[in-house]
Parts: sequence; C-alpha cells; structure tokens
Amino acid sequence: MEVMEDGNLMDKVNILIQRDLEYYKSKQSVLQETICPGIIGGRLDFPRSASFAAVKLVIWWEDEYIAAYKNPSGFFQKDSRSSRSSIEAFGGCGGIVKASDPTKFISAVSKSADQLLEHLHVLTQEALDHADLTVLTGTIGAAALLKNCLWFYIQLLKDTKTSTELLQTGYKKYNEMCEALAERLLDLHCRLLSLYILQDSDCLDWENTKAFFESERGSYIIQMWWLYMQGTREDLWTTVPPKMAQRVFSGMLNESLTILTVRYTQSSPSEARSELLLVDISNLLLCVAQLLPSICDSAEEFIGLPGSNKSKILRDIHVKCHDLFCCFLLRGAPLDTLHKVFRKNQEDIDLYKINTNNIDPWIIYGLPNIFKNITNPIKSMSDLDDQTCLALELMVLLAQPQPNWALLLKVLCRRNFKILQVILRTLSDMTNIELKKTSQKATDCGNFLCPADGSCKNIESTQLVMNTKHYHDLIMACTSVVLHIGNDKELNNVLIETISQQPNWAKCFERRHVWNQIRYSWYEAILNLASPVLPLVAETVINALQTGATMYQAMSLLIACLSQFWDVIDSSLIRVTSLFQEVIPSDILPVSNSVLMQILVSGLYSHFLDISENVSPKKEVSFKHSPKDVENKSDDTNSVKRCSEQSTESLALAVAESLCSIDEDNKHTDQIEEFLSQVSLEDIGCSENSGSIRIENNQQILEILVSDLLLNNQGKKALKTLHHFLKNNSEWLYSTLEVSKIGTNSVPPNKILQRPLPLLHKMFFIGYIPFDQISNRLMSELEDLVNRLSTLSFNKTEIKMPNTNNDDTLAVDWDLFKSRLNNIKPFDGDCNTLNKFNLKCDKLIQIYSIHNNSELNSHIFDCVQEKLISRAEVMVGNRSELTNWESLKAALQQCFSDRRDTDCLVQELTRTRPYKGEDLINFGTRLQLLRSNVAQRISNDLNLTQEQKLCHIKYYEKTALNTFIAGCTGTLKNNMHLKQLNSLEDAMAYVVEFENFEKFQSNANRNNSIFGSPNFNNFQNNNTPNFNTPNNPNFNNSGSYTDFQTWPSQPINMPQPRQLPPQRYFTNKEVFGPPQNVFAPKPIPPSQRTKPTPMSISVKNTNGFSKQQSMQYQFNNQQQRGWNPPQFIFEELHANEYEGNEENVQQYYDQNCGNIENETYFTTNMENTNYRQIQNFEKPNEENHGCGNFHNPAYPENPT
Repeated sequence: MEVMEDGNLMDKVNILIQRDLEYYKSKQSVLQETICPGIIGGRLDFPRSASFAAVKLVIWWEDEYIAAYKNPSGFFQKDSRSSRSSIEAFGGCGGIVKASDPTKFISAVSKSADQLLEHLHVLTQEALDHADLTVLTGTIGAAALLKNCLWFYIQLLKDTKTSTELLQTGYKKYNEMCEALAERLLDLHCRLLSLYILQDSDCLDWENTKAFFESERGSYIIQMWWLYMQGTREDLWTTVPPKMAQRVFSGMLNESLTILTVRYTQSSPSEARSELLLVDISNLLLCVAQLLPSICDSAEEFIGLPGSNKSKILRDIHVKCHDLFCCFLLRGAPLDTLHKVFRKNQEDIDLYKINTNNIDPWIIYGLPNIFKNITNPIKSMSDLDDQTCLALELMVLLAQPQPNWALLLKVLCRRNFKILQVILRTLSDMTNIELKKTSQKATDCGNFLCPADGSCKNIESTQLVMNTKHYHDLIMACTSVVLHIGNDKELNNVLIETISQQPNWAKCFERRHVWNQIRYSWYEAILNLASPVLPLVAETVINALQTGATMYQAMSLLIACLSQFWDVIDSSLIRVTSLFQEVIPSDILPVSNSVLMQILVSGLYSHFLDISENVSPKKEVSFKHSPKDVENKSDDTNSVKRCSEQSTESLALAVAESLCSIDEDNKHTDQIEEFLSQVSLEDIGCSENSGSIRIENNQQILEILVSDLLLNNQGKKALKTLHHFLKNNSEWLYSTLEVSKIGTNSVPPNKILQRPLPLLHKMFFIGYIPFDQISNRLMSELEDLVNRLSTLSFNKTEIKMPNTNNDDTLAVDWDLFKSRLNNIKPFDGDCNTLNKFNLKCDKLIQIYSIHNNSELNSHIFDCVQEKLISRAEVMVGNRSELTNWESLKAALQQCFSDRRDTDCLVQELTRTRPYKGEDLINFGTRLQLLRSNVAQRISNDLNLTQEQKLCHIKYYEKTALNTFIAGCTGTLKNNMHLKQLNSLEDAMAYVVEFENFEKFQSNANRNNSIFGSPNFNNFQNNNTPNFNTPNNPNFNNSGSYTDFQTWPSQPINMPQPRQLPPQRYFTNKEVFGPPQNVFAPKPIPPSQRTKPTPMSISVKNTNGFSKQQSMQYQFNNQQQRGWNPPQFIFEELHANEYEGNEENVQQYYDQNCGNIENETYFTTNMENTNYRQIQNFEKPNEENHGCGNFHNPAYPENPT
C-alpha cells in the first residue's frame, strides 16, 4: 500500500485512512503487520498483529515526538527505526518532519487518533454485519496497539509541564473500544454456540423410548462443542491479545456451560435415554477439566481450593460442574446405595453442599490419571503428593496463551526442584558433552517493534529432534535456575550430586585448563555468575597497559579490581564454589588452590579472548617524549613503550596468556590470599526460608526472583529454553510423573517442535481418554463416591480421645471447646495484643492437643489459624508451610512482635516529651502505652523472679510519672511537684482538675472585670472586648472545655453593672506641651557661634550623648498609664539643640516624664534573651527600683 510520507501529519492520516478503506473494499480484508514475538502480551497486553494503518500512525507519532522533544521516546527500543533496514517495509521514517513543539505534538496526536478511531468504527461495523472474524480481530489489534502507544506517551509526559488531557481522552476512547470489541467477539461466539452447536433435535429428544444410536455413543452436541472450543481456543491464542483471549474464552466456557447445566439437570429422560444422559455428563466433565486450565492462573484456581478463585467466572464454572456431578451421581448410582445414604438424617448429608474446606470432587472425576488414590481431605497444595501437584501446575502452565514466567519458575522450583532434577538426571549422559561457547550477535527478527537484541528469537527448529547444542543449552539453563534460587542443601542435592557421577567431571577445575574454551554446560553457567564484573576489570587493565603499565602491574591491578568490584558479583558464586571446593578430587589443582579463583581466571581469560577477536579498531593516542627521557629509558621501559603502542587486540591476548600463570613463582600469592580472605569473611549463610520453599506460597517473592532472572540475557535465555522444552516434551514429563497412560520409554525427551494432534484425535479423544467411555471402574465406584460426598458433618460427631492417665476414652466437650475458642479475640496484627493472643492459644492447645490424634490436633490448629484477620491473615495466615502451632507462633513473633530490647523501650519512656501543641492528656496516654510495653516485656522475662518483676514494674511506673511531670511547665509543674503524686494516672487527673480551675477562673475574671482591675488593659486599645485566655502553656485550648459552660436550666440573678464615670484621657498638648517644630534649629547668637564640627559616619559628633547615655526605651505599661510614649530625638538634633549640655537632657526628661509613677526603663538583650535593667533616670532623692520589683501581667515571670 502506497501512502504519502511527506507533508503535514493530518494530511498524511487522511490519505492513509482513504487507502486503507479502498484496500478493504477491494480485498474484503484488512492489511495487517506482525508484531515482534518478544513484545506480544505483557502487562500492556500487546496484540500479535495490527493493521497497517495503525502501525504507520505509530511511526508517524514517533517522528512528531522526535521533532517536538529532540530525542526519541523509547517506544521503539534502542532506536531501532534508524538502524533496521526492514523498517522500510513498514513505511520507514523516510518522511521529513517539520519543526514542532510539545503543544503541537499533543494536538496532532489527539486529532489523528480520533480520525483513525472513526475509521476503526466503520471497519468494525462491516465486520459485525458480515460476521467476519478476520476483520474484527484486525481492528482489535489496531485499537490495542494505539491504546498502548497513547498510554506510553501519557506516562512519559506525566512529569513534564505539558498538559496530557487530550491524550488521556484519546486513551480512554481506545480503551473503551477494546473492551467493546472484546464483548462483540464474545457475543458472536456465544451466539454461534447457542444457535448452532448446542442444538440437535435427535439428541435432545429425552422422552423417546428408543435408545440413541443403540446406546453405543453419546450425543453429537458434546462432541461438536468440544471440537469447537478447541478450535476457537487455538484461533484466539494466535489472533487476539493474550489477556483478552483468555477473557473471551472464559466467557464462552461459562455461557455454554450454563446452557448445558440447565439442560441436563432439569431433563427427565426415559429409561432408554437415561444412559445417554450419564454419558453426556461424563463427557462434559472430562472436557471441562481439559479446558479449564486455559483460563486459570494457578493450580489452586484449577482444582477450586478455598480462597483461591478470585474470578467470578471461575467460581461459577466450579459451581455448575458440581451440580452436574451431583446429577451424574444421583442418576447413575444404584438404588440400594441411594437408599442407604438417604435413610439417614437428610440435614447431615453434604451431597449438595459445596465443601469450602476441600477441592471440588468433580475435578477428581475429571482428571482420573492425576487423582488416583485420594483418601485424605485436600485443603491446600501441600496435602498433595509431588506427582499430582507438579502435574496440575504443569497443565496450567502449558495451557496459557503466552509464557507465564512467574508460573514457570514456580513449576521448576516446586518440591525441591523436582522437575529440574528429573531433567538433569535424565540428561546425565549429556552433561559430559563439551562444547565451545559461541557468541550470538543481536539480530532483528524483521517484525514491528523488535528490540533487535536477539531475545525474540525462538529456539532453533531446523531439525525435528534435539542435537548436542540443544542439550548443552538445556543443561546450562537448568543449572542457571538452580544457582539463582537454590540454597546450599539444594545445590548439593540437585546439582553437585548429578555432576559428580560423571567421569572426568572435575578436569575443568584444573589450573592447566584455564585456556580451554571447550567446557561443560554447567561450568559455563557458573562462569556466567561472574559476568557482571568481567567488562569492568578488562577495561581497567587494558587502559593501564595502554598508558605504560607493565604486565606484572596489570596482574596486580586485576586482582585489586576483583576486590573492589566484588559486590557486583552474585553471592551464589561463593556458595557454589565453596561446595565444589569440598568435593573436588585430590589430584585436581585449581589456580591458587581455590575453585573461586579458577572460575574468575577462566571467565577473564574467555572475556579477553573475545575482546581480541571482536574488538573494533580505535584511534590510538601516542605521547611524545623528550630526547632526555628517551636516553634514560632502560630496556624494561622500552618494552613498556612497545606494549603501550600495541593494539587492543594484542594487549587483550597478552593479558589472557598472562592469566594462565598468574600464581606461578609466588608473584601475586599474598595479594590473592588477601582477596580470598576478604571473600571468606562475607556472610553468605542461608536462612531456613531460603531456597525453593520461599516461592511456593509467596507470590511477591516469586515475582521479584523472576524479574531478577529476566533482567540479564543469561536468565532470559534460560527461562525461554526451559519453557520451550516443557511445552514440546510435556508427554514425556507427564509419563515421568506417572500421570499419563503413555510409557516413559515410548516418548523420548528429544522433540524440538511438537507436532499438532490430528483432527480425528481431537474429535474422538478427550486428552488420551476416548469419547463416550464410562469405564467399568468408575461405574463400580459410584457407590463409594456417593458415600464420600454424603459424610456426616465433622462438628456433630463425638470424637474419642485417648486418656493419658488410664485406658478409658474421653469424649471432647465441644461446647466448652467452642466457648474457650470464642474467648480468644481475633488477632489483626497489633503488636500490643500479640502476647495475650499467644498465651490464650497456648493454653487452648495445651488442654485439647493430643499427640496420638493427628486429626484432632489438625482441627484445633485450623480453628486457631482462623483467628487471624486483617494484616495477620494476609502475612501469616495464608502460608501453607506453617502446619503446627509452634511454627505459626514463631511466624507471628517474627512479623508482628516489637523487636526492640528493654533498654530501648525504657529509653523511649524516659525521653518522651509532648509534641508541639499536644494536649497533656494525650501525652499521658502515650506514656501509658509506653509504660505498658515495658511492663509487658518485663513480665515475659524468664530470668526474673516474681518479686523482681514487681519491683521493676513499680520503678518504671515512677519513671513514667517523672517523665509526665517533666513535660509540664510553669505553675502546673511546680504544683505537681508539691502534690507528691503517686502514679501517672493521678497526675493526669490533677491536670484535668487544674485545667477546669483555670477555665472557671478565666470566665469569672472576664465577667467581673472593671476598669481599674489588672486585666483592664485588655480593653484599653480596642473598644470591643478581647476574650483571650491567659497565656498558660498547660492550658488546653482545643480540649473538651468550651469558652461558655452549659449551666443548669434555672433562673440566675444577674447583677446590674455599676455606673462608672466617663474616662478622661490626656491630650497631646497636656503631655508634650504646645506643638513646636523640633526639626528647626534654634537660633544661636553670633557671639556664641563656634566653628562647626564636621560629621563623621564612623565617629559621629562627640559633642552629643556619650555611648553610656544612648539607649533604647520601652514602656510596658503604656496601655495602663493611658498615654503614648514620647517621640525620641535623633542624635544630630540632640547635638544641635542641647550642645552637649547634659543638664538640659536631665531637665528635658524631668519636664516630659515627671508624671510617670514608675520611671524604670529596660531593654531586651538579644543575645541572652533575658530582661535586665539598663539605666534609671531618676531624681537623686528617689529610691532606685530595679527590674526585680517590676511586674507586668502581660509577661511571664520566667521568660526562659
């Protein structure tokens, strides 16, 4: 399809839509482009293919982004658009993009997305009118691709100042369109099923007295439904985005199962057609058991364990299959068996009840090869044997539309690496094959959005069976997974024991084989652990040689770099090398007698060899030396010069050869020993929860570990190789696990690609069980199945427990047990109630737990486990490895107990102070909680006697009281010291009493105040009353005490206010005298005029005030005195007016300030923040009053 590459984006989009519509009208299909297999699915659910118009628009959007932001967005990984020649097939980037900016970019993307959305609506309508699934899936892929692209731009521009509202609107429209198209696709398939597949008049004639097909087969309906569901699943898996395909297929299965369940449970067949009903229900249950793994995410959801089915559709499917199975049992069991069951109390029969504490019984019937001998109730996956558990997980894994890497890692590591152990031991003959490692170049697969790093390439499939290279990669992949996940015990049992059984397995650890590049596959996997540090060391050493270092210095630098960069290397390398160090034969001598050093030197040798073969030519820099330096150079310096002038290839090769003799002649022995001692000091011990057990029931840890594996190329390749092997050799694995009818010897594990099953096999077989077959074994066991489903309820039976004192039996009083169990409050993860919960559970288990009755002990443990709620249930209650009370108690202590020691708690109790603005009652409540923690810790200390515990608790109660008093201030603190309170509670009660008194006193002063009262200054500067409370730091302004108390409803005698004479205020004239121009200089007689003294900025006029007489005056009783402070005169005016006469100064203040009763002036020292007296201008015959006698209610007594 030819489109315009140059010009405006909107013009190009219009032409693109026009060309795409013309192509559809002429071909009745949509031109589609394939997306890279490495991009398909994922969290954003990328489609497998998209229309040419959508692909082209995404490329143009990227060009617009580059023009607006001057750099690529990253949607095309590694900027592959400019380096790949195959992009020209998709339209390329050969167009010319004009200058743009972020606003224009968002506007252009939004408008073009809306135009293409309208075009997709037209194509969708055409596809629905003609029931064209090809066109419908093409529009789904286009909408999904554009939706993901818009989401990417929104996330990219979120942190910028650019508004993304237009992009968010477009993303919402495309998201709604994808959901609508998925619903249309589901509706189309459901109509085909209900109108055509599930309709047959001959099969559905239940009242016919003639047997159907002479009772030799089942109805055509179930068989055609089974064939249609298989074909539709394969079609959805290859055309629709993976997650959307799962949703559509689950909807098809649920809707069709609804029709079949209602049909078979409500039918009343004749005697001749009764067997047809049983055969159809049996076929249907077997078919659902094979289809159900495709829509499940785990084996727990597959078999219907309690609490695992989060999806409503999965719960509905299990319920419908349970109803069908009950119908199958009741209609197929003999009458004498039904009579034996139903003659009991019908209220106790659990036949129609869905057991929430066990798996669904229909799944046991639907998977007869997996569930062979099930005798005990199954409440979790840990109750199943290894073969059954792994077979269920493997069925779910292989039925997914895309590789589920987390589930793959869970399957490989479950039950102590059972599957990996089977693969390694089966291929033990191949572990001795030595191959040379070949470097694979990153190539492009040629599809859209390819990252061009080689990760999207599938396993080489030019042959039908696996060759030596495939076995080499498979064993290396198994070793990589075991090294990344396993602990020391698992590494020894799974890896080292398998390897050590082969002849000449340890020769790779010989120091003479450092140069040997033909190695074992497991040895290559161990070398990959050191790969992160190899480029850093190699680059440092080569740079040193190029700048003139000798080879001896280069080797020393190499060991130093290993010491510095050691933190980069995975700790599993230390563990596996230490294990190999213990088992290598005595005739094997590694480098420096260390397996770790042998691994590092071998890895460095290979890396330097790769540099010498694959390095690209670089510009060399030569340094000019003076003639004097050249004359003084020795032969060794000349060799250094020749070494520095060599190319990188020759230097890398020289370093590689020098590594082979790095420990000869004791040249670097001390440095190597120091490095090995540094490594040995690191803590590499494994905890009890390490290894494969940590991923079985913890989804978060599983996701973290699989993400770590996928971050490097070796881990990514390992998981991909193992998934490819399991998918194409599943029958061999099923037979090895003994859950398949096919023998182990008939299916060798050597398939590269599994051939698809023939159409006749898909039609007439359900897995490997023939259609229309109800085996004689199942018919004979119907009585047993009915009896098992009709068992009496557990809590209504009387369980006899052996008495430890005598031979008599003791019946459990379940009413008393229930009462004691109800007294235990549920635990939600609060550390303050953990001790009480543990004590009560210990007492309950000690009373009722009997070691000889495992069933009763398990029931008591389950009852205690159900007491965990909220955070405790999420973090501890869901862990299936906790099978007894001691392990559960230890897990609770680890997760929720206060891990601080007693000293830390006491220190917190002692140093706690009130927060800013915190109420003292709240402060006391915090201290009560801290005191309770200390007392609880002391009471649990087994090293103290009862008297010592009481003494310690009493002492820390006194400590809490002292801490509370220290948090108070002012009068309240002094009063509490004088009161000699006995406890923290008494202190808190006194605070409440003190605050009530302060509140009452404040209200009384406010109501009874007069002009002459000490509080009259609150009304002096404002005509409106000021109802501010006193400045008490301990007063609770935001507590439960309001400004106006609620008094009893009764008459109150209100006193009449006194009639006070009007207040007369002093005028300015009375205070300061008649107005005068103080700034005008006083005329001086000519006889008294002197030569003016020049002013100096630094010295000023010395005829004015002296330094001791200049001061700053403050008047604190201004409001109470009723006059304003005088305006001070500047120093220049003082000098001009008074001419240095200090008597005039004294006379000036006597005239203007003589009416002040208290003539004390003070200033504030900013450095000491204390009030002090500066100087008193008083008459000689008056008493000098200092600041100690000064009192103002507006200031606190103690300013500090």
